[in-house]
Amino acid sequence: MHHQQSDRSGERIVGRLTQLMSEIQRMIDSLNQGLTQDFDLTAELNALRAAYERVGNLRRTVSLHPAAIEVLTQQEAKEILHIVREVLGTRIREAQVIHATVSIRKRGSRICLRICDDGIRRVPVDGRIQSERVAVITSRARKLGGIVRTHVEESRGAQLQVEFSLEPILVSV
Repeated sequence: MHHQQSDRSGERIVGRLTQLMSEIQRMIDSLNQGLTQDFDLTAELNALRAAYERVGNLRRTVSLHPAAIEVLTQQEAKEILHIVREVLGTRIREAQVIHATVSIRKRGSRICLRICDDGIRRVPVDGRIQSERVAVITSRARKLGGIVRTHVEESRGAQLQVEFSLEPILVSV
């Protein structure tokens, strides 16, 4: 009896490994053929909104200017998504945010990401505060060649703005 269970367990493991190796090979083949899937910032932000709505009371409004989304590189779009996740995650945990607005606009040759919320506790999210999360946000903004501005009011929420130029290519920090 024990021998049969061991054989079945071994067969399952081999089957899973074979499937995993097959999936990895397909990924390698698609990379070699240049078929990597494009990153869709709009879809990612909407998925994030839906996830927040499912797990809690957060209502998030997303306002995306098509001209801004169209000119972003894949890397810029990914950095923006990471900034949004970091800011909202921090504010939800620490400031009891119920409603947040994420806006991405193009102004000439500049992109402006603005995140506003109605958090009730004063929790500064700017570079003057020594915090690991703030350092991550600032670092991501610098990767884009951008600057971070914040405005926090006691019991009135917070606003974070990241603005960067489309002209320079991402720089390593």
